[in-house]
Amino acid sequence: MTVSGIGQSMSMSMMYGMQKPSASDMVSKILEELDTNGDGSLSSDEISNAGDHASDILGADADGDGTVTQDELLSDITKKMENGTMPPPPPMGGMQPPSADDMASQIISNLDTDGDGELSTDEINASTDTDLASKILQADTDGDGVVTKDELITDIKKNMPSNQLSASGAAQQLLDELDTDGDGSLSTSEISSGGSGTSSISAADTNGDGVVTTAELIAYLTGSSTGTQQTEESQLNSLV
Repeated sequence: MTVSGIGQSMSMSMMYGMQKPSASDMVSKILEELDTNGDGSLSSDEISNAGDHASDILGADADGDGTVTQDELLSDITKKMENGTMPPPPPMGGMQPPSADDMASQIISNLDTDGDGELSTDEINASTDTDLASKILQADTDGDGVVTKDELITDIKKNMPSNQLSASGAAQQLLDELDTDGDGSLSTSEISSGGSGTSSISAADTNGDGVVTTAELIAYLTGSSTGTQQTEESQLNSLV
């Protein structure tokens, strides 16, 4: 099962790696992404827009009528979460996982009441999310009672899945090298211009529209097997 940009749309504490999204949160986000007619369920056509993850969603169709209802989706996700078979949510659609810098900026934006770009102990403790406040306080590595953005970024990176960090970084570097028109995605011609070392990137185009978006590139790198990911890293090293 997958859902687009959970880290961006859930609470700051979820973004910070403190909490996992609940089954109902995931259902809501999946329906938001795929339920184009707004009827609260997913038809086979709507599910097909999930690309490689469509089969996972279809697996929730308990009565086999070709439609996945909200209750069926909730039941399926809850069951997978309870038995430990729920995979971490990769990006889907046009969104991408937030970077550590994005998370730090969002947290500071929400808590920095005096606008000095850092968080005092009082500002942190004023958060209604005590778990998040406790986590942020741990980022104060020099013990001066103030959490700077750099300290927050460093601490967030420690708590982010390593594959998300490496994939996001690799994707950004590939875009920096190949995205000549600066539109945040890679066309077939842009990929080809990178030489034979970048040809496999075309496989990231899961919807077959001839364009590899940032989200598709991150999903491709994150979802690669260890061997494939090593190959991508080697290709990246040859570019930079």
